Amino acid sequence: MESAYEIFSDELGRELRARGLTIACAESCTGGLLTSTLTDIPGSSSYVMGSVVSYSNDVKSRILHVSEETLLLHGAVSEETAREMAEGVRQLMQTDIGVGITGIAGPDGGSAEKPVGLIYIAAADRTHTIVAKNNFSGTRRKSTFYDTRSDKEFPMIKRYRKIAAAIGAMIVLSAVPHAFAEETVQAVQESAGETAPSELPYAYESRSYGYRIMCPKQPAFVIPSVELDGHEGEVLIFENEDYYIKHAWVIHVNAFPEDGVPNLNAISPEESVELLKGIMGSNGYEGIMLINLTEDNKAIFATTAKEIEIDEDGDGTPDATAKADSQMAVLFFRGANGMRYGLELIDNPELRASSVSAFLAGARTMQALQ
Repeated sequence: MESAYEIFSDELGRELRARGLTIACAESCTGGLLTSTLTDIPGSSSYVMGSVVSYSNDVKSRILHVSEETLLLHGAVSEETAREMAEGVRQLMQTDIGVGITGIAGPDGGSAEKPVGLIYIAAADRTHTIVAKNNFSGTRRKSTFYDTRSDKEFPMIKRYRKIAAAIGAMIVLSAVPHAFAEETVQAVQESAGETAPSELPYAYESRSYGYRIMCPKQPAFVIPSVELDGHEGEVLIFENEDYYIKHAWVIHVNAFPEDGVPNLNAISPEESVELLKGIMGSNGYEGIMLINLTEDNKAIFATTAKEIEIDEDGDGTPDATAKADSQMAVLFFRGANGMRYGLELIDNPELRASSVSAFLAGARTMQALQ
């Protein structure tokens, strides 16, 4: 099974490869984990050029050229330092995009002004730098870094991988579309043209809701989505065992209020980051990002959390986790006909990268019936 962070890294890699862009990372509190996450994807050497792990102020200043004035006035954990780290590593590695991460991972080192879990994430391109402030709950006190006997991840790593998903959102939101919009049209056209015919041989047409979408095969059943989740739309079931759905696409219409999501093609990078942070925080998603669904239409892509952190004693710090029965990939976008679509991928028992790829390719073919 590929986890959510791997799926997001793969989608981020697709976006970077499609545009011929390169990336470099400057990491402090994450200690190289973001770079490791990005390079776990085959073919990542074509876009990941390198990284600098800059725990010390000396490395930040000497290697990344973070000014001593910035470090003295604002500290190592600050918006200003993250910004200069991103810009410095981009210059150092001569890449299109630079990422800077600085924060307080804990268990010690926090203060009332800068608590444990405070992370600044910056993404810079040739003309634009954007910084997001994040507060991730919990510390390393309750965790063991890695249990080699059980090959089990510890909670702090899982939290860092959520950070990696947030960084993926920032990169696509800010640096990639902002400075390289002229490269987007051709890249998306080539991507859609290569993917749809081979992976999606069956055209499904909905007379009830007036859309057409390419599918990996003919649905075995099509049922109203109201029977599944109470929302308007259809469920295209490709594989099931009795009443257990193993593989399906849920297609909701009127999936969100008209004023619930702004025009994704017109909002600024800063507005996009705040929008996605708000959606992720209120819906329990494990990762979220903005993608170029077609040459002129963006979509919100997210995965639901496999594990949900629970604050049992109400002290503001998660102290337990609950496992979800399944994990889904979801998309939200507006169609050319103005319809507000919400698509969900059901893929049980485990969310597969191949299913996510076909799901995204199918969404790119969606169009209104004439």
